[in-house]
Amino acid sequence: MMATYNDIKKRVAYLRGETNYTTAGDDATIIADHINFTIEDIVNRHPFSWNQTYDDLTLVAGVATMPTDYNPHWPVQDARIEGSSDDDDDIFTIIDPNDRDNYSSDEYAAWITRDSTTGDYTFNSKTLTGTVRVYYYFIPTALSAADDPCIVPDAEAVAYLATSKFLMGEDLTPQAIQMKKDFQEEGLARIDAMAAQDIGWGPQMTQGSVLDSNANLQED
Repeated sequence: MMATYNDIKKRVAYLRGETNYTTAGDDATIIADHINFTIEDIVNRHPFSWNQTYDDLTLVAGVATMPTDYNPHWPVQDARIEGSSDDDDDIFTIIDPNDRDNYSSDEYAAWITRDSTTGDYTFNSKTLTGTVRVYYYFIPTALSAADDPCIVPDAEAVAYLATSKFLMGEDLTPQAIQMKKDFQEEGLARIDAMAAQDIGWGPQMTQGSVLDSNANLQED
């Protein structure tokens, strides 16, 4: 079972020593932002297998706009014009834009650029037409509804780092400074362990998080 947005907010409140995680106000808004920023930090720290998806792009004069959730922090994993079988696929080589003149239209080379005006990322190729299936790492949609599931398998890592981010902006006592450091170290260690497990065993639905096993921290 994946932890929800409310599960994580509740856990952050408990880590801060609060008992009422539903209290509205500035703190609740700030914590909500920290949770979403933390999730983005996590998917930027390692290229996780559970953070990949694909979309079908239509080339027009060799150009197609990348999906809006494309994460440029990591390279495109694969791009191909699909045939009737895997052996029939025309697979693109993702190249440096500076090397584009070294390829012809039948060599299926592609490169990614960014429009400095719109901010859009573009898939470019000398292959002018076709539907290209692009596999890429994505930026998760921000959590907003209480029951939105958190994509990160170890939601405890999200809670620790979000709490650390919150404490960063506080006027801290020496004890709180140490607590912030401990939360950050625990969160980062859990992320790195999650990455190692992902490499060794593939995507994991849960990661031994307290949020996965403690009914008091889960939504009813």
